[in-house]
Amino acid sequence: MVETTVPGPETLQDEVPEIELAPGLTHERDGRELATQPERPRVALENHQMLLYVPEIDLKNVFVQDHTREVPSMRDGAGHFDGTGYPWLPNSNTFIAGHRLGYTGTPSEHVFWDLPLLEYGDKAILEVANGERHVYQVVDIAEVVPTDLWVVDPLRDKDVLSLQTCIHDTGYEFVTDTHEWNKRYIVRCERVEIREAKPRD
Repeated sequence: MVETTVPGPETLQDEVPEIELAPGLTHERDGRELATQPERPRVALENHQMLLYVPEIDLKNVFVQDHTREVPSMRDGAGHFDGTGYPWLPNSNTFIAGHRLGYTGTPSEHVFWDLPLLEYGDKAILEVANGERHVYQVVDIAEVVPTDLWVVDPLRDKDVLSLQTCIHDTGYEFVTDTHEWNKRYIVRCERVEIREAKPRD
């Protein structure tokens, strides 16, 4: 198995996209403390690579690249599901998966731990290699079984982002102290804005 690392050595000045957060957002939501996220440098992107930001759950600079059997990219952050769309293609379902626990000491650690805390109307941003930032809004949340592959299909006349993680569903708390990751938790977002690349000095 081939392992990859976040591309480098060039890292960019940390720059979180400006976006309106929920009133009073701190490091907890609905009384529950958010996971402590590892430091993730903002890297220079190439080709199909992306950076994911989800301000409501304190996610920034999450590196996303194509995930295949040969390139297990979810160790480096999150993985773009092979065969699904990209933000720059019309009517695409850009499907991104990430671990809840992840690999200790890597950018994948706890990357989507707090995904079940997202709510309708929350925002997510994908930055692509040309500097554009695609802003999405949560419109649907679902729990499915691993064989429900329809979740990766595109939606007619819509540009969507789907975020997926594995859960052990025992109800509201989404217990994770088990290896029975028997459900897939899907957060689907529709694109609401494209922000042009900012000129660099």
